[in-house]
Amino acid sequence: MTTNEPVKNEAVKTRIALYRFWTYDLWGNENDGWEVNDRYDRGLVEVIQEETIYNRGSEHEFVSWECSKESLKEAVAAIVDLDWEGENEYTLYATYEGKPICELEFHELKRGE
Repeated sequence: MTTNEPVKNEAVKTRIALYRFWTYDLWGNENDGWEVNDRYDRGLVEVIQEETIYNRGSEHEFVSWECSKESLKEAVAAIVDLDWEGENEYTLYATYEGKPICELEFHELKRGE
């Protein structure tokens, strides 16, 4: 069966990715906007990624590894749901109600994964 809808693998495959966790020193406010003045390295954190298969059964089938929001939230010890943008293989940026909170910079896949 060919479909363009992403399909989670029946037996969900996961892997662990290591990201460098950065927090921010911000300037600004809600009215004028926010600017990142500096960022601070908080070390490496583990994030669980789940396999998703796109275009299953077609010649254009490919696999993507996605970070779940829960895994991201746990990795940065957030007590609220953050909005994430970016690409899993590079850098993910978190905001809360428009305010920059932190970023996760891809480091490597954990050995044995």
